[in-house]
Amino acid sequence: MCVENDKIINKKRVKFLESEELFLTPLIIEDFEKYYKWFNDIEFLYMVGSPVRPSVYLKGKKDFESLINSCDGNKRIFLSIISKESFKYIGNVGLDGIDNYSRKCSFGIFIGEKEFRNKGYANTASRLIIDYGLNNLGLFRISSSTHAKNTISQKLLEKIGFIKEGVKRKDVFLNGEYLDSIIYGLLKEEFSL
Repeated sequence: MCVENDKIINKKRVKFLESEELFLTPLIIEDFEKYYKWFNDIEFLYMVGSPVRPSVYLKGKKDFESLINSCDGNKRIFLSIISKESFKYIGNVGLDGIDNYSRKCSFGIFIGEKEFRNKGYANTASRLIIDYGLNNLGLFRISSSTHAKNTISQKLLEKIGFIKEGVKRKDVFLNGEYLDSIIYGLLKEEFSL
């Protein structure tokens, strides 16, 4: 799909949550091309801690459709991040494993488009969805984790208010080595928008 078509499609999308610079919107199948590109980029895969393997296009598309269908708003919310300036799809943010009884879930985010990294988009998108989870869904606790070499994610989580709770030793095998996973948690009273 060409950039101009992306812009036209993204301008018409539902603005589920928004700030001055971005909005969060439900996934659509048109997001797949960029998503597929990101998950076949070795640098990106190292950053997010995913196994470095080539992804087969048709299987990837089927898996992406399953991801879209699994985002029911009850157990999983996975949203696309759209820049308001360019109307580009730049990444994803989500709450997963939502447990309404214990009022907890896990949180994750990535910025796939390189030119939008380290510009505050991850911080803004994270705060929007975490605020939604805590104040609209009534969650009490949100957890997250990252591998030990992903210092950018660690800094982001800490900036938002997450507290380092522990380490899973040699939990992730990445680029030929075992890395620790750093475990974080955020309680409702620890978060401020």
